[in-house]
Amino acid sequence: NNLRGTGANWWTAGNVVSANSFLYQLRSVTGVNDFDLPTDAQFEYACRAGTTTALNNGTDLTNAVSDANLNLLGRYAGNGGSSNGTAIVGSYLPNDWGLYDMHGNLWELCLDMFVANLGTTSVSDPVGAISGGPVTRTGRFGTQASYCRSASRSSATVSDNGPNIGFRVVRTLR
Repeated sequence: NNLRGTGANWWTAGNVVSANSFLYQLRSVTGVNDFDLPTDAQFEYACRAGTTTALNNGTDLTNAVSDANLNLLGRYAGNGGSSNGTAIVGSYLPNDWGLYDMHGNLWELCLDMFVANLGTTSVSDPVGAISGGPVTRTGRFGTQASYCRSASRSSATVSDNGPNIGFRVVRTLR
């Protein structure tokens, strides 16, 4: 796994990426130094697209295992993910901001490390922990519906690179 680089704190190294990493190469080819992974908070904000419900189409889950509302938005165990794996990008409806596959399909890596207890204080764009595993968001093709909601978060290990883990690149103006 060489998304950002190597080293003890490679995942939380801010805007710094190793010269042999995917993001370094992307930045070099495009000449844009603001490509990175989204933070945990940025991912949820983009997933929700202005909604406050469990799903980004303004609906809530009606069933924790298999849900008709989620069937419209992403691949998960309840609509064939367990036997068929991932879906082709764009197979399901986008959110109101035009972003596809924000629910299910793959656990998506975020820039910051997982913190189990986020606290109760309201914070705008909080910074994650500096150690541990990276945050992953919104379920994958083999999970039940409850793991695919907008607020769903888990963690991975830095070496995770199997068929359950993916990422999307964002451009953050610093």
